[in-house]
Amino acid sequence: MLAMEWNALREGDRVLVHHPADGSDDVVSGTVVMVDMLREFNSVGIRIVPPGADPSVTWPSSRIVHLDPRGPEPCWRCTAGVAPAA
Repeated sequence: MLAMEWNALREGDRVLVHHPADGSDDVVSGTVVMVDMLREFNSVGIRIVPPGADPSVTWPSSRIVHLDPRGPEPCWRCTAGVAPAA
């Protein structure tokens, strides 16, 4: 996610998160529940409900979060394992 999009997140915004605990490239839906506004780069708490797990709040890096619906920004984790177009 771009820095300007990350710093624009507010409580209640919907996002997609590459689940940090399982290390997979799958994304789970999340909702921003806390924003700690810092001088240059905010810290964002996101409530996620991974399949088969209890809800939890995670404080991920902006590099593993997408807006929901997803924008056009490239993501190496989303494209990993996808064969390049011929």
